[in-house]
Amino acid sequence: MGFDAHIDAGAIRQVRGAAAALVPGLTNAEIVETWMGFRPQSADGFPVIGPSPVEGLIVATGYFTKGLDLAPVTAELVADPVCDDRLDPLVRRFGPDRFA
Repeated sequence: MGFDAHIDAGAIRQVRGAAAALVPGLTNAEIVETWMGFRPQSADGFPVIGPSPVEGLIVATGYFTKGLDLAPVTAELVADPVCDDRLDPLVRRFGPDRFA
């Protein structure tokens, strides 16, 4: 099993078409550069949020395709232990220690 790091031209066309439908001025826009990145997903499919074994390091990762959608609530959940040394009890089940 490995990672497929190729750039999908069909996906680029699809995104470009959707963008042009929203903003017609993009119809003939030049693509200057393309890149791809992997979307991290945890082993159980749920985000990993909370204090790590490294002192002072709070993690928020493993969202796969929901990272942008959950960014606002994640920011609040991560700010609590950083600013107030308080962790929402509901977040504990998403902590990295669940994989220990």
